[in-house]
Amino acid sequence: MINAVIFDLDGTLIDSERIYRVFWKDVCREAGYMLTDEQFYQLRSLGHPEAEALMKRWFGPEFDYAAVQENCSRRGSDYMEQTGFLKKPGVTEVLEGLKTRGIRTAIATATEIGKARRSLMNAGIDPEAFDNIISADGIAHGKPAPDVYLFAADAMGLPAAECLAAEDSPNGIRAAHDAGMYVVYVPDLTPPEDGDRPYFHETVPALDGILPMVDRLNS
Repeated sequence: MINAVIFDLDGTLIDSERIYRVFWKDVCREAGYMLTDEQFYQLRSLGHPEAEALMKRWFGPEFDYAAVQENCSRRGSDYMEQTGFLKKPGVTEVLEGLKTRGIRTAIATATEIGKARRSLMNAGIDPEAFDNIISADGIAHGKPAPDVYLFAADAMGLPAAECLAAEDSPNGIRAAHDAGMYVVYVPDLTPPEDGDRPYFHETVPALDGILPMVDRLNS
């Protein structure tokens, strides 16, 4: 029985990953490092400690992750403030459909809570449409660890097995899988690869595809 759907934010609800890919590469290049697309894809959904450790393995212990991350975040946010945030296809339909079905909703993201709420509002998504917004920014272990998903389920008073997780990245699906949730891959920048398949149950091209899935699982 599915009683809640928990969404990732960037790349799942908001079309922001393609923007951040550009700025991450630009900021790294200005700092003297070459970040490839393949490396950026590995950073998606990672908590800050996990991303910092990974980038220091790539670029060396002197890599100033905090400065690069802050610069990239500021530039990306400023750009999207000017050009407008775009919500991903099916967001309105899935939120309305889940509400009519009495299914609770939450967000589990690596993004800081205040920034997450601003991003939602700038994309025309009401933050109050969600029962909870949980940030791994205040949790010991970010994705791909399951902590943020377990915290989100606990915040709603539900076992993880009664939650469906919607994710767009390998790190995200691993986190939700290890939390014990029903995992749906909603591809954004990259399609699922063979190594990802043990970590998700189904894939849909857009978020509104979750509605018939919930109906089937709850029938």
